Amino acid sequence: FNEYGIFIYIGADISIKSNNISKNNRGIEIYIGENNIVNNNNIIENGRGISLFQSCSIFEKNNLIGNGKNAGLGFDTRDDYWNGNYWDDWIGIKFKFPIFRLFPMIKYFPLCGFIIDWNPAREPYDIDL
Repeated sequence: FNEYGIFIYIGADISIKSNNISKNNRGIEIYIGENNIVNNNNIIENGRGISLFQSCSIFEKNNLIGNGKNAGLGFDTRDDYWNGNYWDDWIGIKFKFPIFRLFPMIKYFPLCGFIIDWNPAREPYDIDL
């Protein structure tokens, strides 16, 4: 296992597209990011598929399969947009998939406990690489 498949410490307007990201401690980690687009990736068998801390990014049509935890959200990720990702741990109830935060409550800054993938995919995508 490597520590990271893709790590962005500070980055804006970055496109992460059409990758196989597997067998890392963290598949993708964005520490501070803005206007990034993460789409059409296979994020498979990582300790954590996607880790975010301060991010304002778009996540669409990714396959999250076999990760210890598919996604973990940190302090300031309320402006991230998740839509149409395949989650192997989604059980298909209702139409939305909640993504829970790593730190759901901080003493002085209460945060929402989760954000939503608005249209989770029912089947994995066939991603051509």
